[in-house]
Amino acid sequence: MDKILEQIRGVAGVTGVVVYDRISSGVFRLLPSRFEDHISGELESRLKEVVDYLAEDVAANMRMRFESGWLI
Repeated sequence: MDKILEQIRGVAGVTGVVVYDRISSGVFRLLPSRFEDHISGELESRLKEVVDYLAEDVAANMRMRFESGWLI
């Protein structure tokens, strides 16, 4: 999974990656060092909440605007 996260983060404009595997409930992340643990934990928690709300057979395309960038 680390190699996949590195490839995604290697895309121009991508500064960090958080992936939630609904089946295993595993969260994988590769974020810049400026993200403190409590901020990373909050992002993971919110991502889980949104994904778990969706039905399993639903494909989602979301864009969220933050002060310093986008979550896609």
